[in-house]
Amino acid sequence: MTSVAAPSRTPWWLWPQVLCLDAPLVAVSWMAALAKSHHLRLQPSFYIGLGLVTWIVYVLDRTADAISGRLPVPMSARHAFCLRHQTILLRVMVPVAAVYVIWLALTDIPMGLLIQGLGLCVAAAFYLAAFSATRGRLRVAMFGSAAIAGLAVVALLPVPLKVQLWLAALVVVAVVSALRTGPDERLKAMIPKELVASLLFTLGCSAGVHLWTPSEHGMFCPEVQWFWALVLGNLLGIQWRERMEENPGNSFPWPVWLLIGGVTCFALQAMLFDTSAAVRALALAVMLAGLAHGLVLIMARRMRPELFHTLSDLVLLLPLPLLWWLG
Repeated sequence: MTSVAAPSRTPWWLWPQVLCLDAPLVAVSWMAALAKSHHLRLQPSFYIGLGLVTWIVYVLDRTADAISGRLPVPMSARHAFCLRHQTILLRVMVPVAAVYVIWLALTDIPMGLLIQGLGLCVAAAFYLAAFSATRGRLRVAMFGSAAIAGLAVVALLPVPLKVQLWLAALVVVAVVSALRTGPDERLKAMIPKELVASLLFTLGCSAGVHLWTPSEHGMFCPEVQWFWALVLGNLLGIQWRERMEENPGNSFPWPVWLLIGGVTCFALQAMLFDTSAAVRALALAVMLAGLAHGLVLIMARRMRPELFHTLSDLVLLLPLPLLWWLG
């Protein structure tokens, strides 16, 4: 088993990150922001389900990374916590949360959103198996979850039985083939983990909005694109700062700056010319988040990686109250 550095006193501001609560908080907050920009009032079960699923994925991702032995020692506080408490997390808390999500999905989630959510669960399971749980029982469990979710999606699709059987066979073949062949390192090198994670995160946060506003809110409408750019910039910036510990002369994070600059300019354009007050308010929040992220990047070399991670998440949340004040 991978050795873990002796635990030191964890500062209060780090506990949301250590407990994997940072990502669910961002996800739920931005689902509310996207809903408000389209004048929607989503039911509480949407937010509860999204928060729990996001927490489950992040716990599994961090625990699998910690177990794999690929991480440098000493580990970050969040990975060390997941490694030390893997038994209670994987055998108690995650199954309990998953059972509650399933009950919620069967009793209080509309069919359209349920199909979207199950499709994202399939993609998330493949993501975890490819990038985190690359071996062992956890990888088998991930592919098993992908198979179950995929078969559930097929069963819910409004298509003839013959088509459902063919689709179910394809799901089984795809899962078994992926499980037998092992992770493709070349594919992982070509497709950054942060790109896939940010896309799944963004689609999950906007799924409820997609369901109720299909005519005006495409899968990649401008608001979703802004959020995706912010999330991708957040993950790339965190990766860059953590790699700086291994290589102090790490290169300038130009992809992050390009993302931040681009999303800030597009948000400024929408803020000045869009006719919807709610969209203009969201554009202002996005622009302020981008500027704040740039400021955090400027100060990154003077911060511990954990503090940089916390502030990078915080700048995604701080401008959102403007939506309710300006809306």
